[in-house]
Amino acid sequence: MQHDVTFDEEAGWVRVVTRGEATLQGFSAMREAIYSHPGWYPGCKLFLDHRELDVENFSTGDIRTMVGQGVAAQKAHGGGAGKAAVIMSSKLGFGLARMWQQTLETQAPGDVQVFTDIDDAAAWLSD
Repeated sequence: MQHDVTFDEEAGWVRVVTRGEATLQGFSAMREAIYSHPGWYPGCKLFLDHRELDVENFSTGDIRTMVGQGVAAQKAHGGGAGKAAVIMSSKLGFGLARMWQQTLETQAPGDVQVFTDIDDAAAWLSD
């Protein structure tokens, strides 16, 4: 799993673009890249573009593990995103992202929404 992390100064958010096969190791590396990016701060907006991410072999167990790892990382780095838009391109990806969202909401504060349309995601995150 590859990822690119940039700060979109015009929009005011950290933008992450992923591609390749989704793995727990890949998500861990992505999280560390986000937290170490100079544009990151606890409570910032996060734009997660996973449209090119292959989630075919990612399981519901992986989702639960990923949430646990993510919550631990948030605590270690002083907090998570204040608002995060997740963009998926497939029905399977959308369903897994919604499962991640619902599981995360029970364990960490923040506002997360899952989209299939990148323009809708950007509009929501801009509000």
